Amino acid sequence: MTSAGYLIRNTLLNAASESSFGSLRGALQQVNLPSGTVLIRAGEKTTHVFFIETGIASNLLRMTDGRDVEILQTGFEGLIGGHAVSAAASTPYRTVMATDGAALRLSVREFHAVVNHHRTLQQMLERYAYCRELQLAQLSVSCLSHRLNVRVARWLLMCRDRMPSGVLPFTHDFIASCLGTRRAGVTNELHILEGMHAIKASRGVIEIRDAQPIRRVAGNSYGLPEKEYRRLILPLAKASRKISVN
Repeated sequence: MTSAGYLIRNTLLNAASESSFGSLRGALQQVNLPSGTVLIRAGEKTTHVFFIETGIASNLLRMTDGRDVEILQTGFEGLIGGHAVSAAASTPYRTVMATDGAALRLSVREFHAVVNHHRTLQQMLERYAYCRELQLAQLSVSCLSHRLNVRVARWLLMCRDRMPSGVLPFTHDFIASCLGTRRAGVTNELHILEGMHAIKASRGVIEIRDAQPIRRVAGNSYGLPEKEYRRLILPLAKASRKISVN
């Protein structure tokens, strides 16, 4: 069934040049992505790229003890599978939907053909890759230098960026897993934020009510990759485009 006039939310698609977007338009397929959907399997050939429309996708690295630790987040600002157009057919990371969501998907082959044909799209993806590198660098600094309260605050702010409602469907166990730490420590830090009236935590849901106290706790652990994204990508974005998708 075809739906006419689908309004695109993904910032990268809205920031693409008219010519490159015109080349992508016909190949985009709308897909629903329930929580837990695996988008990329570690070590396996990547067959599709996903422009996330709603929800949060987590890039996970398997540790030697079997735990999966989050190293990157992607929401409507980004793309999953971009490595496949830069001569890397696979990746050691696994990408899984952390929440229910949706995406516009196309094959790596189709995407690669468009990227090779449009220099402006290549340049935009290079800017996006730079912002992703900054997110990784910020994570490394945070893990090495910041206490758990700062890391929890940073993680919550990143989630809120990708889910503007501020309603985050996450358990304490899930947050602890993403951060590679103990549940008890996360619970303690969430209780402190709740006492500051920054969040409201209930069973399986955290509602961000006031981001300002969370930003104060996060300090300079949060904001640099986001600032660079606003500088390099957002000025390219047009009003949300409409397409017909299957």
